[in-house]
Amino acid sequence: METVFDRIKNLADSRGKSIVDVEADLGLSKNYLYKWKKSAPNSTKLIEVADYFNVSTDYLLGRKENQDNKGFEKKSDVDDRPKLQKIARKATKLDDKQLDQLNDVMDAVFKDIFGGESSK
Repeated sequence: METVFDRIKNLADSRGKSIVDVEADLGLSKNYLYKWKKSAPNSTKLIEVADYFNVSTDYLLGRKENQDNKGFEKKSDVDDRPKLQKIARKATKLDDKQLDQLNDVMDAVFKDIFGGESSK
C-alpha cells in the first residue's frame, strides 16, 4: 500500500527534486517528511505539501488515484517559485490590518528597488 510519503516522493522525483529539497523549500526540518512513512501527517503541513505540488490532499492521502487537481481552485496565482509560495502561504494567515501593513512594506521595498514603482 502506497503511503503519503510514497506519493510525495513520487511527486518530488517527477519534478527533479529530492525530499530534502522539498523539506527545505517548505521550511520543514530535516527528515520531517520521512516520518510520514509510518505516522499520520499534521493537517496543516499536509495542506502545505499539497499546495506545493498543486495536488489535492485526497491524492496525497490515497483517497484519489490521480493527481489531477481539477475542481480545486488554486489558492493563488503565485508562480512555482517556492520562496514566493512560502510568502503567499504566510500572507493568507494575516488579517486585513496586517495585510495593509505588509503591502506598505512591499511598496517601500519596490520603490527602493525599482525607483518609484510600487506593488499596487
